Parts: sequence; structure tokens; C-alpha cells
Amino acid sequence: MWQAVDDLAYYSVITASAERAVPGCPAAVRDVLSSSLASAASKDEITSNLDLCELPLYLQEGSLHLLVDEIKMIVMYTCAYLFMFLLFCLTCVQLRR
Repeated sequence: MWQAVDDLAYYSVITASAERAVPGCPAAVRDVLSSSLASAASKDEITSNLDLCELPLYLQEGSLHLLVDEIKMIVMYTCAYLFMFLLFCLTCVQLRR
């Protein structure tokens, strides 16, 4: 039996946890993404704004929208992973006390 879960539910929980841990962090990440991605007129502008190296071929040949979506996904995965690692580290420190 499958359980229906919102695709973004995990990220909502991580975002709420990040806000509790570091107030303002999620808003700051959204602001940086908005200023770097939303207003960009081209893939070249995005790669320059974010100081990215050469894009993979599928992004070089793909649309601006695809690049923006891929960067957002990378940020979501990375922030969620790093935050979970931080929580793990803090838990280990607490257990050692």
C-alpha cells in the first residue's frame, strides 16, 4: 500500500528546522536565489552571477528555465543534506556530554 505524501513536504520540514536553528536563513537563501536567478536574462548571466564553471552539455543545450530549475534542485538537496548532517553532529555532541 502506498502512502500519498506531498513531494515538497520533506523540504518544508527542513526549512522550518533551519529557521528555528538559524533565524532568517531560509529567507536569505531565497533572496540570494531570487536575485541571482529570477532576474537573470540569460544562462551566461546566471553562470557569471553564481561563478559557475562550464555547464554540462544538457544544460548548455537546454533552456534558461531548465538551468534555473536545476540550480534550485541542487540548492534544495544540498541545504537539506547539510542541515541533516549538522543536526547529526549536534546530536553526537549532546550524546558525548
